Amino acid sequence: MSVNLRFRKVKKGYSLYLDIYKDYKRQYEYLEMFVSQDYSKVRRIKDIDKEKMELADKIRLKRELAFKSDEHGFIPKHVKNTDFYTFFEQVSINKKKENNSSYSCTLIKLKDFFGGSKLPVKNLTEKNLQGFLDYLSNHLSENTAFHYMRIVNAVFNLAIKERILTTNPFYFMDKELFPKRQKPERVFLTIEELRALSGTPFNGNEHIKWVYLFCCYTGLRIGDATKLRWSDIDENNWRIGYRQEKSKMDFHYLPLHESAVEILQSFPRHDKNPLVFWNFPSSKSYGNMLIRIWAATAGIKKHLTWHTGRHTYACLLLSNGVGIYTVSKLLGHSSVSITEVYGHLLDEKKDEAVNMMPKL
Repeated sequence: MSVNLRFRKVKKGYSLYLDIYKDYKRQYEYLEMFVSQDYSKVRRIKDIDKEKMELADKIRLKRELAFKSDEHGFIPKHVKNTDFYTFFEQVSINKKKENNSSYSCTLIKLKDFFGGSKLPVKNLTEKNLQGFLDYLSNHLSENTAFHYMRIVNAVFNLAIKERILTTNPFYFMDKELFPKRQKPERVFLTIEELRALSGTPFNGNEHIKWVYLFCCYTGLRIGDATKLRWSDIDENNWRIGYRQEKSKMDFHYLPLHESAVEILQSFPRHDKNPLVFWNFPSSKSYGNMLIRIWAATAGIKKHLTWHTGRHTYACLLLSNGVGIYTVSKLLGHSSVSITEVYGHLLDEKKDEAVNMMPKL
């Protein structure tokens, strides 16, 4: 392993950079500093270059110390004082837009527990982290605490890659004390409830009503439904071709139930806006609130959200005899194991199948 200061001839003079050789790999770090001469060939340093050369050599020594410390499992003093809050914020900014809020909320909880304007990485001890996990478990649901812990763990692993930490403190903690992920109850509507809801007057933006019913008959996530364009729909065969918002990579074709087709056929099209549901509000939480009011008016005592439309679609298919493999494909799941969260309905179908057998 070696870290050497090098010089490269440029228009401004000579650019300073570090030539780093480690683990049989070479990389270069340009310091964005310029001097008048190549001092690898000249001993006497000019006065105008002395400060820059001194600073460059300090940076070289700092990098060399960091690599040496890493080899022997030590964290240099200047790294120990690195502010974890700042690193966490940078990770949050670099994350995909849809995950950014989860990281921001986790950072708020870190600041609530540890306090202060800075959190040096040296304070991230096993004892302190166990206190943080206990704090999450006492103030949040088990699933939310589990989710926040996974995010902190992911940031720790990134910190190791960036040479800010040498080990992940979570590795040495008792896993039995960690928050546990609980299987959430899958709320869905029966066909009777769906009919009752559809026949109940809706007070508010009609697009919210029709998008929810459309999700119940297509299994689309709300993000996919609200981005649906008329160009995505084959109106000759009545099927949708779309790329899921969640996976980004997978392209799916989805045949439409006649109820979904009726919604599309009765929906007024906008002259210029290509979206099907062109007047959908920007706030999904506002839509959730109106759906719950609508359900209560219909006499349905269930906590409905946008995602219950997708659950309803899956449950209606399974309860009417559609195989789990086919349901998995219709939902766009990458694995049948994901669809097995609706296993309680499969158990009911097993009971029905056994009871249909003839007696001796």
